[in-house]
Order: sequence, then C-alpha cells, then structure tokens
Amino acid sequence: MGRNLLLLSYCFPPANIIGAVRPYQIARFFQQRGWNVQVISISDSSIADTDSADVSGISSVRIPAPWLVSWLNTVTTTDGRAGILHSAFLRSIKFVVRLLVFPEHFILLRKIYVDEAMRLSADKRFHLVMRSTLPFTIHSAARQIARQLSVPWVADNRDLWAASPYRKALPFRRALDRRYERATLADADLILGISESMIAYYRDICGFKKALLIMNGYPVMPIVEDAGEPSRKTLDIVYGGILYGALRDPSPLLKAIASDEQLRSRVEVHFFGSEPDRVSALADTFKECSIACHARVSKSEIAAKYRHASLLLVILGDDVFENGVMTGKFFEYLTHGKPILAIAAEESELARVINGHALGLATRDPGRIAGYLGSLIRGESPDTISPPPELSIEHQLSLLYSAVETLPALIAR
Repeated sequence: MGRNLLLLSYCFPPANIIGAVRPYQIARFFQQRGWNVQVISISDSSIADTDSADVSGISSVRIPAPWLVSWLNTVTTTDGRAGILHSAFLRSIKFVVRLLVFPEHFILLRKIYVDEAMRLSADKRFHLVMRSTLPFTIHSAARQIARQLSVPWVADNRDLWAASPYRKALPFRRALDRRYERATLADADLILGISESMIAYYRDICGFKKALLIMNGYPVMPIVEDAGEPSRKTLDIVYGGILYGALRDPSPLLKAIASDEQLRSRVEVHFFGSEPDRVSALADTFKECSIACHARVSKSEIAAKYRHASLLLVILGDDVFENGVMTGKFFEYLTHGKPILAIAAEESELARVINGHALGLATRDPGRIAGYLGSLIRGESPDTISPPPELSIEHQLSLLYSAVETLPALIAR
C-alpha cells in the first residue's frame, strides 16, 4: 500500500493559470511512483476552470475562496469615462486593503486548509505534507498541519516573498515580512527554490541549510507538426503574458528592429495577454516597428502560437534581483523547440542557461539582438532548439523525489 502525500496549492486543474502547473506536475510525478496523492486547493471565481489536464488517480478537493479573497484578487475595467474612474477607485481600495492586512490577505485561507486537512486525516494517514506557493502565507497552514499530524513537510517556493520587488509593501513591513518568512520556514524538512539565487537567499541569508534547487523544468512532449503551415515571409516574435507595467521592458528588442531597414520590414512582434495600454504606448514610441496586441487566449491556442512563431520572447526587469529569476515562461517556451530571445542581463542565471546551451540569445544589447535577428532571417542561426534533458521537469522532479525519499523524518515512519 502506497504512502500518502497531502499537497496544498492555491490553484490546481481545472484552474487555468500558470500557478496550477507546478503543483499538478508534482502531484502526477508522485502518483505515478506509487504515492496516494491528496490535493487541497481553492476554487477562485476570478480564475477560469478551463484546464483539461488529466487528474485521474489524484484525489482533489477544491474549496470555494471566501468572497473577500476573491474580490481582492479580481481586477476589472469598465468602458466609458465613469466606468474607468469607478474601476480605478475600486483598484485603489483593494490595494489599500491588501497593503494593510498582515502578512497578506491570503492568510484568511489558513483555517480553511487546516480544517479540511484534519477532516481528511480522520480517514487517511498522511506521511508527508507539501505546500507549493504562491501565496506564501499558505505555508503557515502546511506547517500547522504537519505539526498536528506529526509528519515532515516540504515548502516549495516558485518565487521569493519577503525579498521580492514585485510585491508592494510599506518599507517598515519588509522587516516584519522577513521575520514572518523565517519563522514560517524554520521547521520545514525541505525548502525548495527554482533558481540558484533563491537557494543562496534561503541558505546564506535566512540560514536554511535544507534548501534544494528544483527548477520548473519543461515537459518532454513530441513536437507537433501542423499540416499546411504557410511558408514564412516574416520573422514572427511572440510574447505571452503580462508586462507588469514598465517592469518588463521590450525596448532593447524594439530598438534593434528600428535600427535596421530589413528588420523593420521583416519582423513582427506579437503580445498575447499583455496590458493593452502598455503595448499601445510601445507602438506609439516605436512607430517603425510592427507591433500587435492580442487578447489572452486559452492554453491550447497560445501553444499553437508558440509553435508557429519564429522566436519566443522572455523579458526580465533591470533590477539586480532579476538576475536570479528563472521564469516559468522560459520553461514553457522550451517545450515547443523554438529559439528564445531573452531581454536580460548577460550575467543573469537565465542568460547563462540560454547562451550556454545554445537555446537562442539572452542580452540587453540592441546591437547583438539586431545581429541575431538578421542571422535568423538569413538562415545562419538554427530555427529550432533541442533543450538539454537536465532542464526537463522529469529530471528536476526526480531530484525532489530522491530528496524526499531520504528525509530522516519520513524514513523513521
């Protein structure tokens, strides 16, 4: 009889959001190796339930999000001047509320997770608790559950929390956040991070020696050949996702295109699911470039866009913090075998991986970008890539599985 894993996640299929991918991959990996996997997640009305991932063999409980949590997560925009003003007012109110709740508004979910875990444990003996973030504060639920059940627990982190510049907080709150973060993770049996800089933060700054690097990884899938794909006359660059205002700036790419007559006539840049006002501002600034803004589409539709693209675009911010970001978007792109252009510092972890494995080009230099685009047009650079097996999710999760199997607290059980 297999061992029982209790996995806590905010999102899990059919929730159609990037935050549901890694928890699902972990659940499936352990289930395929004989573990009985029980997932507790939240059903949030602000997230569409349209993911068709196969969850057979995985026990899943989805609990409706409290109204306040769902309301704070939702950002809506209404047409018309009055609607725009009303939406701006609501966003301001929500921002203030989120700012004032310590440690964050998701702490309202802790009791929900704990109560459900205790209900399930009445009929099932769990051997391990694993929590995959974000939100970070749900780690506190995993910690409490593990204590009450006297089992080991693993804290899986896809992003930094207290040290993240993307998380808006009052200056005095940063110190409180760091203290809360350390207290929450102090007795975790294993702390996971997705980049070397995250592991350095947990080990060297927080003092957690049980930190382990488990990158997001790409799923190994056969390349889909679409019959009847038209011959390519343009170099189509595709970016999927939001730009976080001005934090993710594609200007080095657009400067490169604007600098060369051939690139201006042959290169098209397509943004899917990005902020329309931000893309519009870029189009106004770089009028020489062909820039298109598209609405967010389903996972299957965006996958088709990636397959048909000439080049897939990743953008990191210019803050030093970004040098340690290994965005999940990069691994999502790798699945499709197309070269990747990363707007990133050449000393960043992402650049070292892309440039070191010949997966495309990572740089902020418009001159280097222009040269690379020209080489793609002339057929001098490969139009497909073969990512190394060690970057696959299968390999990464095998490292996690081996670490879990040798946990002293688990062996003792």
